[in-house]
Amino acid sequence: MLLVQYADLKVDLAGQIARIASFLDISLTDRLLAEVAAVADFQAMQRDGGALLPHQAKVFVEGHRSFLNKGVG
Repeated sequence: MLLVQYADLKVDLAGQIARIASFLDISLTDRLLAEVAAVADFQAMQRDGGALLPHQAKVFVEGHRSFLNKGVG
């Protein structure tokens, strides 16, 4: 089991992604790591939330906008 804390993701997203990949024995090139970090960034998830979380509209009043509200923790 690997524990990942939100605060650590906020401080060093790419480093935490590399840590998760290593734990899962997944090899990442620097380029792929940068691409994954770019789309996993909170602002990118907010921007693309409608496509990433289409069913959130059934759970939250404002759908993904409520679910991905501020990104602070």
